[in-house]
Amino acid sequence: MQPKKLISDQPVAFKLKDTVCPDISEMVRAIGPELQVTGNIVFCSDGGDQKNRFAVVEVAGIHTPLIVPVDCLESAVRLVEGRAWQSVEPPLSGAC
Repeated sequence: MQPKKLISDQPVAFKLKDTVCPDISEMVRAIGPELQVTGNIVFCSDGGDQKNRFAVVEVAGIHTPLIVPVDCLESAVRLVEGRAWQSVEPPLSGAC
């Protein structure tokens, strides 16, 4: 089996459970509010009198959907077929 060719600044993906150090409980305690996650919009909702104000987003590894203001969403980078990275640029305005 060929060793993986990795370079500095290369984007990678992994599961938190595969981290060797720190242990998972310490890692979860260390997560701050600025951690950026990616997910998929499953539903758009209004904010009373404002249409499409919020998005319901599913994030892999989080067992409950998250409700996020649409104004806070950005396009994301998505792992394609477990190997190649590509930029995903869906139109966010008017999409929800």
